Amino acid sequence: MAAEEAEGDRVIEIVSAGSLYRRGGDWERKYWSCSRGKDRYPYPVGYHAVRHFSGISYAMEIQQGPRGPIFLVTSTEGDSVTGETPDFAWKNLQKKTGAKVRNWQIRRSFPQKIDGAEACPDFPHL
Repeated sequence: MAAEEAEGDRVIEIVSAGSLYRRGGDWERKYWSCSRGKDRYPYPVGYHAVRHFSGISYAMEIQQGPRGPIFLVTSTEGDSVTGETPDFAWKNLQKKTGAKVRNWQIRRSFPQKIDGAEACPDFPHL
């Protein structure tokens, strides 16, 4: 199953829907997005999806942890992070890969080569 967004290269592929945590006890409520209310979503153990964005694939998984779900995000570039919530996992990935992305953006925005008039020896300098 895949859902494609308007930009074209943003695709999410659901590999496994996982299953609800039904072992009872105090930890069961940790496997839901909040304890009450209408905007309550389950965190199914074994959920696995892959997001493709800007040529990089990110595997997203929900695993059973000792104190609740563990959210794991792994990129094809070898970076892997975990978090207690999906937001924490993605924020940890941004912290870990932020320097790489910033350096890539700087190199892309400010190329090391000189183009234009400065590169042409025959251009009359004023």
